[in-house]
Amino acid sequence: MGVLAGSYLSIVGIFLALIAVYPAGTRPHAFISTWFFIQAFLAVLLYGISRLRDNMILSASILILFTLALLGPILRWPSAASLETYEIILLTILAAIYAFRS
Repeated sequence: MGVLAGSYLSIVGIFLALIAVYPAGTRPHAFISTWFFIQAFLAVLLYGISRLRDNMILSASILILFTLALLGPILRWPSAASLETYEIILLTILAAIYAFRS
């Protein structure tokens, strides 16, 4: 499961580079940006599940943040950029949790 999560993160890296190639206002930006976030949080979910046996607190915090990511699109945002900022903050928190895991 962890290897699958890493594979998704590799694909996410490609999509992140494509966001730079197709910035806001270009035709494929919405597709690329949407799939970047979907795949990133899918990778997070898979990683959280893969660590359930090893570190329950790490997995629980990852799964809570994944749930918060699912709630983001349900809420009303003033702009798509606001939603993207919210999701990026969640990804940053997840990266910090991963970096400082024990």
